[in-house]
Amino acid sequence: MTTFLRRVVPGIHPLGRLYKQLDDNLGNRDVQKLQTILRGKPLPSRDIEKVTSAAAIFHLLEDRGLISAKDLSFLKRLLREIDRKPLLRSVIECEKELEAYTPFGVLIYPGPSLYLKGAILVGVSCIIIACVFNSEIVTNVVKHSPSNVNTDNLLDTALRSALGSKGQIKLKDRDIMYEAKGRIHSFKEPWVYDAWAIDLGTQHKVRVNHFDDEDEAIKEAIKELVADLKTKGYL
Repeated sequence: MTTFLRRVVPGIHPLGRLYKQLDDNLGNRDVQKLQTILRGKPLPSRDIEKVTSAAAIFHLLEDRGLISAKDLSFLKRLLREIDRKPLLRSVIECEKELEAYTPFGVLIYPGPSLYLKGAILVGVSCIIIACVFNSEIVTNVVKHSPSNVNTDNLLDTALRSALGSKGQIKLKDRDIMYEAKGRIHSFKEPWVYDAWAIDLGTQHKVRVNHFDDEDEAIKEAIKELVADLKTKGYL
């Protein structure tokens, strides 16, 4: 009997796995070529100089809409320009994976009927909607309780070094990239900040929302990421 579904590695988006795979195959010289190509346009010099890995560069490009799950053409062009065409195969494989990716991390194997695939996707979508309503989750607002992370001196030092709305810090042997952005929220709270932090080695990413202060948003994102890394045994 043909199996039509399989579950991918939970918590890791196909695009994140692609960035990690490319990063593992691109050396310092390749990163320097990327920085040269992108410096000034489309990335400001101050941003491109802060990053030290290919994965971090790809995340910056994704944040600016130049790379997305729906369009990897800019990424392909970059690989051609730095003369790393063999890596295009990984990008093409990721494109095929993204075509069938859903929020549940489910991939659809090629089957005999497109209607069957459509029915499976509709079913999965209905399950997601049911879970959302049964759990009374408000998707537009993410509430955060104070972090219970017991930060040591090393983490405190790393947090103090996190300056500006975006950048990269080092905690032990982990390279952590972060960014915060402001947005309009409501009449009572006209401006709030959201932030994310990502461990470039594992591509594990944490987002936090709705903070009054930019620095607090960044610090909370880093703290939650560190807590996750400790739980998973990376720190």
